[in-house]
Amino acid sequence: MPILLFANQKGGVGKSTLAVLYANHLSEVNKNIKVLIADIDFQKSIKRLRDEDMSLYDSKEINVGYEIDSFNVNTYEQSLTLMETATKYVGENPNSVVIIDFPGQINENIGVCIHSADYIICPLRYDPIVMSSTSMFISIVNKVKMEKSRDSLLFVPNRIKRNEGTVKERMVKKETNRILSQYGTVLPQVTDCVDIGRLSTIYNTKRQVEVTKECFEKLDAIILPEIFK
Repeated sequence: MPILLFANQKGGVGKSTLAVLYANHLSEVNKNIKVLIADIDFQKSIKRLRDEDMSLYDSKEINVGYEIDSFNVNTYEQSLTLMETATKYVGENPNSVVIIDFPGQINENIGVCIHSADYIICPLRYDPIVMSSTSMFISIVNKVKMEKSRDSLLFVPNRIKRNEGTVKERMVKKETNRILSQYGTVLPQVTDCVDIGRLSTIYNTKRQVEVTKECFEKLDAIILPEIFK
């Protein structure tokens, strides 16, 4: 019954989008899985999206697959309360998982989230600015989680163009993956497509399922045994 943290120090890499897509996926792959998204992003974008989604339906017509709640983590005490709430949720609900959507900027108050999470899913792209921020984030995780960081870090190359580009670009990607694999597990990439931006907290579109399938199957192989153990 794990706690998953979708996080990176760089904003705009798709943390919130992947968190919702994976929550949608989990609620479809097994109806017995109970999912809670804890939205701690400063903009509370996932909670607002759920409110917008629900406004489109009569509440009697839609069976929402999982819960979404928002939390403030402006202080250490608030971060501690969040993780206590997440731990209590997975402890009281069999076959459950808590997904935490990390803010775009890291502060000293939310190190407790990194320390307490069972897995950290880190979306990234292969450009110098993102990789520089990702490198700093890896350093933070290593300091907070120490020897546990290697087993808990899962990297997701996200919204990668289908055309791999030049030979040099492919070599850069391969070398980057090699380096990342020293610190965690590199999951299959999620290919960029228009549908990724058409996000819903109710379901994934057919195209969203297609581009996330390989990545989520690998993630399931890690996460599902933890949910049902």
